[in-house]
Amino acid sequence: MQRSTLLASLKAVSAALSSRDFIPVFACYCFADSRVLAYDDLVAMSMPCDLDITGAVRGVPLLNFVTAAKVKEITVEKQKDGEEHKAVFKAGRSKLTGPMIPEDDFVFERPSDDDVETINAPALRLVVQRVLSTMGFDPTRPEMMGVTVVIEKKKLTAYSTNDKMASTASIGLPKKTKSHATIGLSPRFCELFASIKDPAEKIVYTESWIEVTYETGLTLFSRNLTSVDADQYESLFAGLMKDAGGGIKIPKGLGRALERALAVAPADGVTTRITAKDGDLKFNTTSTLGVVNDRLPKAKHDDISVVINPTLVKSGLDQEPTHFALTSQAALLWDESYIFAATTVVDHTDDED
Repeated sequence: MQRSTLLASLKAVSAALSSRDFIPVFACYCFADSRVLAYDDLVAMSMPCDLDITGAVRGVPLLNFVTAAKVKEITVEKQKDGEEHKAVFKAGRSKLTGPMIPEDDFVFERPSDDDVETINAPALRLVVQRVLSTMGFDPTRPEMMGVTVVIEKKKLTAYSTNDKMASTASIGLPKKTKSHATIGLSPRFCELFASIKDPAEKIVYTESWIEVTYETGLTLFSRNLTSVDADQYESLFAGLMKDAGGGIKIPKGLGRALERALAVAPADGVTTRITAKDGDLKFNTTSTLGVVNDRLPKAKHDDISVVINPTLVKSGLDQEPTHFALTSQAALLWDESYIFAATTVVDHTDDED
């Protein structure tokens, strides 16, 4: 098999290799039926691969060997040493020999397509990408784990939150869907789904799993989380937006002001005090690296003084919202289809230039 083709297939699914080998097959590439698959007990990735072998081999050694090889062709043969099966990969004069797990010991088995629904792939990717920065990783709190997606007939809405931020994004669907559903997407799935640049051809899902098929032949499969009642999120955002009132249009220079604050605030623990007074916005960021003071005149924000995390607020600003507000609860950024909130602390110290 051509080395470049094999390497592309191995790299495409390598993100689903487990870094731990308590269950050896989770750290293996599994070859069968002209495909290679990796599965870490949550996410499975599969890619076409015409390697003439059926069995599983350790993933990292094989990937490193094929990466380092400088030949055009890689060959493989199966050997048996007593009860043990081995795979021998050859690249010119070099070869890699390692144990091979038989197909009977593969763990992953794709569920049947009974009762699956389809979802618009570009729409799902867009809303997941927009809420990714606020996604939580706390398995003890379902509302702070992964992304919750609500599928309605004409609209798709995603929600995510952690202990510092929350966001929601929605998009209208070009075609009506047949059913209303709420699914919980795992953090691993969301990160991979948002990062894969190949065009998605089809997405099918059930309450318990989701699978994306790409034009390249790559598939991304994941078990879903227990979904969270979307009313919890809607109640949260309704309260935040009520406090924000109409807000103001994003002040010109807000992004650059936050970037300058980050010059002395490289760590999450460093905060920025923003004071809105007489329509102006004043920024003060102090750390062991120095002090940055900034001012945005004529922002027309109601008077308030709060402490924010500039890194968090900048991540919301990266989604190019249109409006901004500071409240005693949150720094809010939003547009017609997106709301971002990062926690604030009311500051009662006297304002200083």
